[in-house]
Amino acid sequence: MPLTPPIAVRFTVNPSDPALTPPTALGPAHTALTLTVITALALPLMPGHTHSPHINYSDSRHGSPVTPPLFQVIQRIFYTVNRSWSGMISREELRRSSFLQAVSQLEVEPDINRMTSFFSYEHFYVIYCKFWELDLDRDLTIDRSDLARHGDGAISSRMIDRIFSGAVTRARLPRKVGKLSYADFVWFLLSEEDKTTPTSTEYWFRCMDLDGDGALSMFELEFFYEEQAQRMAARGVEPLPFHDLARQVLDLVAPRCPGRITLRDLKQCGLAGEFFDAFFNVDKYLAREQREQAGTPQDTDSDPAASAWDRYAAEEYDFLVAEEAMAEDDDDHDEGPCPL
Repeated sequence: MPLTPPIAVRFTVNPSDPALTPPTALGPAHTALTLTVITALALPLMPGHTHSPHINYSDSRHGSPVTPPLFQVIQRIFYTVNRSWSGMISREELRRSSFLQAVSQLEVEPDINRMTSFFSYEHFYVIYCKFWELDLDRDLTIDRSDLARHGDGAISSRMIDRIFSGAVTRARLPRKVGKLSYADFVWFLLSEEDKTTPTSTEYWFRCMDLDGDGALSMFELEFFYEEQAQRMAARGVEPLPFHDLARQVLDLVAPRCPGRITLRDLKQCGLAGEFFDAFFNVDKYLAREQREQAGTPQDTDSDPAASAWDRYAAEEYDFLVAEEAMAEDDDDHDEGPCPL
């Protein structure tokens, strides 16, 4: 019995725009879920979907423009559906995902922004503007110094080095050394702002697993916590000694093998976000500590059914819209943080 070929999303980037390098499936044996199909499904329903002068894509077979909103939809599909990180979506991955159900909802849902899993234009706007704010030289890539400014410098330099190391790189096309493309940034921001998803847990685990042996050792935990402790001290906060923190996180995760934390351990404990923030995001770690000390829950006014990413995107979108309205009231014609 012949093997069933995988379904793959196949698309290419304009050669003049090498910074934007999404995963590409090659070879005639693949049954392709093509870019044209996704365009037909999603693009007509998106407001403001005219071609952007800032990012230029094209369908390799038809030469049709691929707008930034559509490109981001493709990245979010891979982020959620491609559980193997292979750069190709198999039939089995497609069946197990919620993507086909989301596509069916496009016919009946009048507001594309309610389709938060893949198609929300508001979510696109937030991610694109965040990228634009960091990309000061407008070369459509960001480097270490750019990413270090994200979240007012909340993420440690050691973690930033790991992000640029290739530990979480999926694209198969040549890429600029020391640069993150827009596709890379989509994955980074989704992982940073919602550490409860399987992909985000895998993303940060790959970054912390320095030797790639599939387990986080005490050495690796101490490596990241050393800088975290220095950053807390710089903020006037006395950090816990590492052995005290290690005891806390081991109690939190309850690994099957004492002293070694696996990806399975982190997924099963359900507290991966708390674990990761303790080692490389000082602001989120301290904010969580303050909430716990005060006995106040997080986001008491938000929809309890919304994901951490949905809450973040909604808050940032409201802020960006308000900022744009203020700029219009002030007749400010200077270049803003986002060109859309």
